[in-house]
Amino acid sequence: MVKIKKFRIKNYKSIVDSGDCYLAEGITILAGKNESGKTSILEALEISISDKQIRDTARPIRHPEATPEISITFDVDKNNSKRACQGTGRLPHD
Repeated sequence: MVKIKKFRIKNYKSIVDSGDCYLAEGITILAGKNESGKTSILEALEISISDKQIRDTARPIRHPEATPEISITFDVDKNNSKRACQGTGRLPHD
């Protein structure tokens, strides 16, 4: 199984720096007031996972010259790690 372990979003729409956000086992709830950035977090994660281009409209509101950064750390089980490394000539870490 492949799961998101943590993510960090910088300079994306209204998000200046989310800091490292760790996801708990089971269900994770994303809650907040209206216009607090919940949808922006989901959009940023989708962009990163699907390897889409970041739109110009996603530029930071406060500092439009800043470059958006989205990083995700995955937790990959041993079986999926082996499959992902097949054909790359690299071996997964034991």
